[in-house]
Amino acid sequence: MSSMLAILILAAGQSRRMGRPKQLLPIHGKPMLRRICQEAILAKLGPVTCVLGAFYPQILASIADLPLQIAENQDWKAGMSTSIKKGMESILQTYPEQVEAVLILVGDQPELRAQSLQALFQIYQEEKTSIVASQYGETLGVPALFEKALFPQLLSLEGAAGARKIIRNNLSCLSPYIFPQGAHDLDTPEDYQNFIGQG
Repeated sequence: MSSMLAILILAAGQSRRMGRPKQLLPIHGKPMLRRICQEAILAKLGPVTCVLGAFYPQILASIADLPLQIAENQDWKAGMSTSIKKGMESILQTYPEQVEAVLILVGDQPELRAQSLQALFQIYQEEKTSIVASQYGETLGVPALFEKALFPQLLSLEGAAGARKIIRNNLSCLSPYIFPQGAHDLDTPEDYQNFIGQG
């Protein structure tokens, strides 16, 4: 079996600052998470796994018909690390030998497009670094690709720590993907209104 990339979408949080499930916020007529899942599928880079947690039934209903794998994180209150671990475990259980790298996305970057994911993967193929992380302003973050050698670090994250911790710890083997749109994540009602107002 040839080696492959797996895409992991983290969408288990409770959207506390938004006051309602931001995964379901309408973006151009579609729930935001559905839109991101569709872009990940459209990129045709590999199988897509989405981790859900808070508001599981409602959010599942918004993406249940899409060709992706769902992983339920019942421990989502314990922080982002639990979703990364749940998603990684699900991917490695389904594709134990084939996965050479994982591309981690979050469910609240509304300007994410398939072309961006393809461009990021192309950098990985050309540069052959262990990490390709999106750069927006001074931030290095998601979407970010991690090769297999870093899977143990992803699986050992704890509490609120997310992929950025692994990025910070491995800057010497990282290539950046310039993605200014990544700065637009929707955490508060003001974020959402400002974003909708731009459209």
